[in-house]
Amino acid sequence: MTDIRTVGFIGIGKPMRGLMSGFLGKEEVQGVAVCDVDTTRRDDGKKQMEDFYAKKNDASFKGCATFNDYRELLARKDIDAVVIATPDHWHAIIDIAAAKAGKDIYAEKPMTETVHEAWAVVKAVRDNNRVFQ
Repeated sequence: MTDIRTVGFIGIGKPMRGLMSGFLGKEEVQGVAVCDVDTTRRDDGKKQMEDFYAKKNDASFKGCATFNDYRELLARKDIDAVVIATPDHWHAIIDIAAAKAGKDIYAEKPMTETVHEAWAVVKAVRDNNRVFQ
């Protein structure tokens, strides 16, 4: 039996549509939340997740929480990992915050905009013993 990992999705634009489908299709993943500053995108992400679990007829799905601020999603203790597909200039900030919040991380490229930011992300991931891809 595989351990279920609860996952939150941050940045619900076009790239996340495919990412979310891929992650939700894994039996070891349980989507629980989406976050975007744009209400339409946030609502689209929630609908995508809820439609996926409705089609799967998954009785264990408790609904999709929505957040405007990534820090609120990261504060949830029941989220194990996050998928981040925000605009590039947000990557390092959210990656570091996620590592410090104890979340494993899948982030879209580019990892960061500068070498300095990249080293800060690496340090946060190592200091908090997190998985980063």
